Amino acid sequence: MHLLVVNLKNESEFKHVLSEINAEGYNGIVLPSVSVHNAMHEDSVEAVPVFGFLTKISRRHFDSGHTLMMLVEPDKMEEIKATVRNIVKDLTHKGVMFSIPVDYYEGL
Repeated sequence: MHLLVVNLKNESEFKHVLSEINAEGYNGIVLPSVSVHNAMHEDSVEAVPVFGFLTKISRRHFDSGHTLMMLVEPDKMEEIKATVRNIVKDLTHKGVMFSIPVDYYEGL
């Protein structure tokens, strides 16, 4: 099993990827995300308090990206990567896609 992570800046392309992957019968977790570069160049960035940090982070106005994380069987990886590539064409300066081997999981 592999954890496939796809992060894209363009919301339209990301939604298209989700639509295609869902139509193929796959599922995953979607998270909003922001790059370290964007976070560090935001004027209102200040130290995050220990308590209540989630509400503090959620009120910031970063240029956000979109991250999909999904567990994928090894024999399905190429199919899903091809789906992403067909939609995005070239990930350079648009996002990143990578996988990590998973030794253990429960559920699904």
